[in-house]
Amino acid sequence: LKAVSYLHENECEEEWIMEILLMIRFMAINAKGDLEMLCYWFAVSLCITNHLQQSKRFKFVGDIQGFGVSDDSEFCEDSDGPTVQQTLSLLNYELYLLICKQIFPQIDDLLEVSFFSSMALIIDASKTLIDPSRSVEGLIQLLTRLTRKMKEAAIYPRVTKQIFHQLIYYISTTLANRLLTTPELCTPTVALSIKMGLSFVEGWIQET
Repeated sequence: LKAVSYLHENECEEEWIMEILLMIRFMAINAKGDLEMLCYWFAVSLCITNHLQQSKRFKFVGDIQGFGVSDDSEFCEDSDGPTVQQTLSLLNYELYLLICKQIFPQIDDLLEVSFFSSMALIIDASKTLIDPSRSVEGLIQLLTRLTRKMKEAAIYPRVTKQIFHQLIYYISTTLANRLLTTPELCTPTVALSIKMGLSFVEGWIQET
């Protein structure tokens, strides 16, 4: 945070700032499976972006806290290379994708038991529906852990929402593709299982 404040209060050379951004990218990429460390470096990058957007010297456009991360950075063909703002925009988007891609395989591992396994929906001989919330418990625990790590890293709420929108979209499209490519899953029982499982996930999102 002291380094970020220094960037904001002093006239630092752009080359020096670019070196810091390269270091952040290197540390984040090498975090690999360490989600906590990846969230930390993502938060640092977002914090630098926020401070430079408030700087009169750099004249950044946008509002990272209000609008979140975007991938609309375009390089100018007449320039010698990317500007600090373009580099930051690309770095933020890259780290955003790294977090999502680290969570996607874990979601894949949980979708089967959450929505498609024989335990996802159980109806006894009297046609009484057994509480299916336990089937999505693992998925909800995963999302809860991710939420906690992002809060601990102080990732901006707007960016946190972006990440969860991407994860929910991934869950929805994965379930849809699975149904489209697996005809034997297109049954009323599986449909009810998916509907009830998603309702528990939706309830968790609203409460969180």
